[in-house]
Amino acid sequence: MASSSSSQAQPMQIESGESYHIKARIMKVRENELFVQTKNPVDFISLKHHGVDLTSYLLHQDLDNYFCMLNGPIYENLIKYV
Repeated sequence: MASSSSSQAQPMQIESGESYHIKARIMKVRENELFVQTKNPVDFISLKHHGVDLTSYLLHQDLDNYFCMLNGPIYENLIKYV
């Protein structure tokens, strides 16, 4: 195995005195190109079928209600026009 010292990650400089600036990311999307996913944002059945069973973890963290909300009603027009 060959490795290069230039590919190693450098530690983050926490005390550099520089502040972190968030840059806006803007995309121009036409209304007819906007697609809102309205069905099953997280497909737990498929995940479980492929060996990733998250149900006990979600129940332990009390996140089951959150994902029920995500799978609840979606108001597409509100999302498109806000």
